[in-house]
Amino acid sequence: MKKFEGVLLATDWDATIFCNGTVSEENIKAIEYFQENGGIFTVCSGRYYDFLLSHRDKIRPNTYSVCLNGAYIADTENGDILYRGKCDDRIFSIIDELFLNGDEYINIYLYADNGDIHTYTHDEYKNNLEDIKKKCYYKILLYAKDEEAGDRAKRRADKFEAPGYTVVRSFRKGIE
Repeated sequence: MKKFEGVLLATDWDATIFCNGTVSEENIKAIEYFQENGGIFTVCSGRYYDFLLSHRDKIRPNTYSVCLNGAYIADTENGDILYRGKCDDRIFSIIDELFLNGDEYINIYLYADNGDIHTYTHDEYKNNLEDIKKKCYYKILLYAKDEEAGDRAKRRADKFEAPGYTVVRSFRKGIE
C-alpha cells in the first residue's frame, strides 16, 4: 500500500492553490509527490471546466474536478462528464427576488452552458431579459456594491427559500 492510498485531497482554485497569478512550484511538487504516492487530488472551484484545463501544465487532477460550484463535474484527463446541472426557469424568480428587488447588488454574472459569462447591471438585465431567458446557465453570481451591502444581501438571501437551489457566499461582496 502506498503512503497516501485512499486519501482524497481537494482544493479550491482562487486564492487557495492559485495565488498571485500562478500555482507555486512548491505546491506543484507537493501535489506530484502526493499523487505519486497513491493520493487522489482534485480541484473544486467556481471556475469553468475549460479554465481548469488551461492550467493542466501546472496541476493535473487524477480524478473528477468539481467546477462551477458543483454544477459541472468532469474528468480533466479524459473529458468524461459525471454531472451537468443546469439552472431551470425557476432561477429567474430567484434573480428577481435577490437582484432586482434589492439595492445591494450592482452586477449579475450569468455563467452560460456555452462557456460565456454574461455581465449585466440592473437596467441591462431588465432590457435584455427576453434574450437572457433563451439561454441555459450553470450558475449565477451576484456582486454587491461594497462589503456591507454584501453582508445585508447575504442575510436577505438566507431567508429566501428556493427548493433545489443553494445560495453560497464565496467572497464578502458576492453570492452564487
